[in-house]
Amino acid sequence: MQEDKLDSALKTFQKLVHNFPESYAGHFFIGKIYVAQDNLAGAETEFKKTLELNPDLEEPRYELLNLYKTLGKEKEIVRLYKDLLEKDPENIMAAIELGYFYYQKGKKKDAEKIFKELGDRSTVQTEVVRTVVQLYLDKKKYDEAVVILQGMLKGAPKNSDLHYVIAVTFDGKEDWEKAIAHFKKVTPDSKFYSEATVHIAYLYQKQNNTQKAIDYLKSVIKGTPSNPEFLLYLGSLYEEEEEFEKAENVLKQGLSLEANNPGIHFRLGVVYDKWGKKKASIAQMKTVISIEPKNANALNYLGYTYAEMGENLDEAERLIKAALEEKPDDGYITDSLGWVYFKKGLFNEAVKYLEKAVSLVPDDPIILEHMGDAYFKISHKEKALQFYKRSLSKKKKDKEHLEKKIQELTGK
Repeated sequence: MQEDKLDSALKTFQKLVHNFPESYAGHFFIGKIYVAQDNLAGAETEFKKTLELNPDLEEPRYELLNLYKTLGKEKEIVRLYKDLLEKDPENIMAAIELGYFYYQKGKKKDAEKIFKELGDRSTVQTEVVRTVVQLYLDKKKYDEAVVILQGMLKGAPKNSDLHYVIAVTFDGKEDWEKAIAHFKKVTPDSKFYSEATVHIAYLYQKQNNTQKAIDYLKSVIKGTPSNPEFLLYLGSLYEEEEEFEKAENVLKQGLSLEANNPGIHFRLGVVYDKWGKKKASIAQMKTVISIEPKNANALNYLGYTYAEMGENLDEAERLIKAALEEKPDDGYITDSLGWVYFKKGLFNEAVKYLEKAVSLVPDDPIILEHMGDAYFKISHKEKALQFYKRSLSKKKKDKEHLEKKIQELTGK
């Protein structure tokens, strides 16, 4: 069967059940082969025989369910789900699937009853929500998940876990207003409260309303001033708005609550870098590395900063190689190493790493420009021009220096 030699497998299993008639496994695998061969009547017979020999098995029942769904045998489907639930009333998957089957067939009251009961159970059994996530959200079946979760909310309207998961579902459907509405119903005592709060700000930001995201986080922080994650995200929003002093103040407030928070130190380092305060940025990145010696982002950021400054290039190479040990297939870190070699004048070595970086991140304008610079240095001017043009097409601002490089190569 594993080698897809179904005829040979079928003969072997048929010999098995001939010699050992009580082999339920033999009948089960014959049924599986019949399904693959589109012999649905034969498959049904074999799965029923499997259950006759071993009535406690679930797998043949699910195989029969799939079979009956293909054949449209509604009564048989309901009977099997009820059979599964009778044998195991705690079978969450069977309950969810039966409820959704009822919904599909227009039996809304039957579906509602099941979902409501599941919602009530979800207040004490976290695996109920987890099962919905595994069956539907992880597979991006958002429409099905919304139906089930909204039904469950009728049985547990104040369950924060449910509100959080349904908010994530609406986010997946890009219905951001509904997502925000449900995230806001996640209460401060929930384990999902921090994630929900930050996600609301993220969704405002995603809708190009960074100021609304800032105002929302500020209002939350007034009521929850001791959460460093909220301050970290607020600081990143100020950074995006280039309000660097406000970003610094907020991030330092976060550090007053959690002095060794590597995420806040890293963000503060980025703020200082964008603010033109290179020494302060370097100090923050060193602090991150002292807290987390294998923090690939900080190792790379510090190494790339040295490369950009043309200083401490051996140290820059060491730092970036350490970052690559943690994230060997990261295109941005690979680009950093290529850029260090470029700054060292090792242009062929630079080309090797920059080509790999472009293969990993094909559309980043900085990586494309680096590639153009490296090709220019080894006199591959046509390739350099090609990458400069690609970089220019991806740039949203600060295009003048690239345009100048292109003019120098084309004479236009």
